[in-house]
Amino acid sequence: MMFPDRLDQSVGERQCARSCGLGFDEHSAKKVLAGNTGESEEKREEAKERLLKYHDRDTGGIPGLLPLVANLPVRFTDAVGREAKEQGVFKHTRGILRGWELPEDEDERVKLLKEWEIILQRRPAKLFIEVPSGTKLMPEIDGHRIYTLSTQARPWSMGNGGAMKLKRYGFPIVPDFGGTAHAYCGSTLPAAIGDCLSWTTKPQRDAMLRAYIIMSRVEKAENMLIVQPYSPHLFRQGMLPGPRLLLDVLTNKLKRLHR
Repeated sequence: MMFPDRLDQSVGERQCARSCGLGFDEHSAKKVLAGNTGESEEKREEAKERLLKYHDRDTGGIPGLLPLVANLPVRFTDAVGREAKEQGVFKHTRGILRGWELPEDEDERVKLLKEWEIILQRRPAKLFIEVPSGTKLMPEIDGHRIYTLSTQARPWSMGNGGAMKLKRYGFPIVPDFGGTAHAYCGSTLPAAIGDCLSWTTKPQRDAMLRAYIIMSRVEKAENMLIVQPYSPHLFRQGMLPGPRLLLDVLTNKLKRLHR
């Protein structure tokens, strides 16, 4: 689903988080809670849970809660390294979670459980993510380009002026059920749900640009669902300069400036 503005967390992410593998930042929690020996164990646990609720934008791109669901669409929140870039994995790259590798003892524990939803006691060692846009350097398994993501460590801070320095361990990915219009710019989707703001919203040229991006992400109009009626004046604000300038450059009507 595409939105005109940034969302803290999409509806789909909140629903998916119900079946989750817990990515608890134990090292950070110990630092935060150091010196609070006088508090009860219950309050200490509440403090640990509060750490998990910080947005991944504040914790180096690693979420406190990460669902592990086969075939889950995911998005990288941060660059992983030079080797990843050579394989076509960058910040905001999209992929599909195909599997994971658990520590041996955790794998044996999980095999004995019968529940549909499991909270892991130990973090997975690796995640296997299919990246359709991966380069030829990315390993190919059964005709799919699979990137192996190992545990990452990211520094972050909290408190006044970021005085408390922490480190979070986990995976810099989040479920990818929706995003802003600009986040999907350049993508082609098989189907999409878009929001071009409400009928009563006074349209601006910037809103027209975002709506243009949203409505042009699919190849067939029948595969685009607009969630609500938008203003009849949205697309009556004149031509957008961007598409015309791009066409002029591609047809050599406008010369590129080289520095």
